Amino acid sequence: MPTFSSVLADRVRRTPGDPLITFYDHASGERVELSAVTYDNWVSKAAGLLTEEHDLERGMRLCIDLPTHWLSPVFLGAAWTIGLVVTSVIVLGVLGVTVHRVERRRRAGADPDTHYGPPDQTSRS
Repeated sequence: MPTFSSVLADRVRRTPGDPLITFYDHASGERVELSAVTYDNWVSKAAGLLTEEHDLERGMRLCIDLPTHWLSPVFLGAAWTIGLVVTSVIVLGVLGVTVHRVERRRRAGADPDTHYGPPDQTSRS
């Protein structure tokens, strides 16, 4: 079965400069077009951010809580590249991306069901 990474790599090889994602913001008039190569580069950078800066590993959960924007498919691609489970549970706000680290909390002996809101909100369980 093909993986996300293998499908993207194949697309980059076949048609590197062709548009892959086009985002229109009708309110502001913004238009962003990402080629396969550009998208692949953004996915790699976002995957590095998630693994190196936030210590996420294969099998951990990630909730992508972004408004409709071209960064949403970038972070989806990054999550799939790492092998994260993308979920709809919002737990810990990090740079517009919401990270759910149940596994780390459980290993540390903390209550894995404690949820955290955005930085300006208090935690709740």
